[in-house]
Amino acid sequence: MIDDHINACIITKGSILALGNSHAIEIGHININFAGIDCYCGNQGCLETHIAIPQILKKAQSIAKQYADSSLNKEKISINDFCQAINLQDPIAVDILEKVGRQIGNTLAVMVNIFSPQLILIGSPLNKVKNQLFPVISKQIRQKSLPCYQNNVSLVATKFNNEGTILATAIIKDALYNGSMLAKLMAG
Repeated sequence: MIDDHINACIITKGSILALGNSHAIEIGHININFAGIDCYCGNQGCLETHIAIPQILKKAQSIAKQYADSSLNKEKISINDFCQAINLQDPIAVDILEKVGRQIGNTLAVMVNIFSPQLILIGSPLNKVKNQLFPVISKQIRQKSLPCYQNNVSLVATKFNNEGTILATAIIKDALYNGSMLAKLMAG
């Protein structure tokens, strides 16, 4: 999930990989810049401080102020404004999206090397520009993961983009697969 926070959920053999009392894997707190921006988790340079939606919009707005002709040079921009700017080939938005794609692609390449997934689902408001974003992510995965793993993985946009929906869906799917939901429904 790429939204206000950056999270992942791993499903393997029909079950959610649980970590303690959580199903979320906090990939947003993987360090990508040791001298980077302070994160609320106490570290510096976490992935989330660079590619979470609020940070993307903040960066876009800051850069756009220097360019009067940018479609992002507004008092306040939304994720829809940002995606529209990408579709209009605004160079600021395109550059930021490419950096986001490289950063998430590098992180996913590590996960591909560890888990060898067949499918990576991405839920994000940025899925509105998936045709521009996914090739950048895929390129990083191809360049940074082992060939024996990268050939079997596909990127797919989820049909929902709200934060938390991927994790909730994974938990429901897990309950369906392991029978606990059916047992509770049958018990009344």
